[in-house]
Amino acid sequence: MGLAMDEGGKAATAPEAGALFVVTVNGPIARSEVVAGLDGVREAFLRAVWRGPRGAVPDDLGAHLASLGDPAAWAAHGRGDGRPFWHWWLGFGDGSVSVQRVTAPLPADPRAAAAGRGGSPWRLTLE
Repeated sequence: MGLAMDEGGKAATAPEAGALFVVTVNGPIARSEVVAGLDGVREAFLRAVWRGPRGAVPDDLGAHLASLGDPAAWAAHGRGDGRPFWHWWLGFGDGSVSVQRVTAPLPADPRAAAAGRGGSPWRLTLE
């Protein structure tokens, strides 16, 4: 779970740390996936690193993994909706990894919701 600081300076769990995130890998192994929570983000990030070119593994991999739990590291990429864990980005090798917190609720069954509207389930998620 990601940590934020409360008013007394003590670590407090941010509810956004358990949200859904879109992890996008750009480069030779391009892919995108939706994951749950910061643990899911860490796992997706590690998959991208391990599947990529051997020379692309960042020397400071541990620091990057740690930064995923630090709301300040995410804030460097924009305030977004003003809540923690909005957007995180890292360039490495011939590509990059970006993570975006999902800000709108997803339908339980996108295909059924789209069929009821006469549209595509993919179009539904982009609106």
